[in-house]
Amino acid sequence: MKKHILSIILFLICTTPTFSHVEHYKDFNSLEYELFRNNKLIGYHNYKFERKDNNFIVNSVIKFEIIKLGVTLYKYDAVSKEE
Repeated sequence: MKKHILSIILFLICTTPTFSHVEHYKDFNSLEYELFRNNKLIGYHNYKFERKDNNFIVNSVIKFEIIKLGVTLYKYDAVSKEE
């Protein structure tokens, strides 16, 4: 029990605030990637950037699928929003 309490205290003491650096994206409104496996297109990953007041918002959409012998082995879809 003492180890858990000590770990929590150390975690709270040692954490520091972080700030993201987004200046290198100031000229971009979106990034689009195609995903390949064995030189075959299997999906995409897109980012769209929004700027509202002092906020920088990133919307991300990813979708890909791995098919072998006509059978879907792996399928992945995700949508996220980060501020």
